[in-house]
Amino acid sequence: MIARRAGCYGVAVPLTVHTRDAVVVAEPTGAIGGRAATELESRMQEQFVAGVRQIVVDFTSVDGVAADGLRVLMLLNEELQAVGGRLVLCGLDEHVRRVFEFSALHERFLIVTSITDAMTELSGVAAPPAASSGSTLGRLVGRLLDAPVAESPGHPSAKHSPSELRRLVGALLADD
Repeated sequence: MIARRAGCYGVAVPLTVHTRDAVVVAEPTGAIGGRAATELESRMQEQFVAGVRQIVVDFTSVDGVAADGLRVLMLLNEELQAVGGRLVLCGLDEHVRRVFEFSALHERFLIVTSITDAMTELSGVAAPPAASSGSTLGRLVGRLLDAPVAESPGHPSAKHSPSELRRLVGALLADD
């Protein structure tokens, strides 16, 4: 499936890669397909081999994505998840977002609106609520549901250790 508004899939387009708060941020420009997809794959594989486990791909300047671009993103997402890492996509315009939805890939990726939202997701800090809602108990349950306990030291799916959970529970109960 190819989606595009402009650009040429055979011409490599600029790809900026930088680190922000220990997260690698890739900022492709134009259409992700052909040589641009190959370049994205190569640059992200370099980051993965170097030990990077949190990556954001900022689609703010992307105007199209082809099947090979989707393949690169799916493989990167699977590699990161296999080692407890995360890939977050942000800044998708309506046209590109529809490609993900039509191909049912929006369910396989964490897609957020902005780079700020992406960094919040990767930092493990919940975004501030739009309006204050719920009780302390409700907030506590929400935090606990999003904070699995490590079954063993270094468990890749654990966000918080048991002692960290105790601290969180204490802090939330102290809020009242």
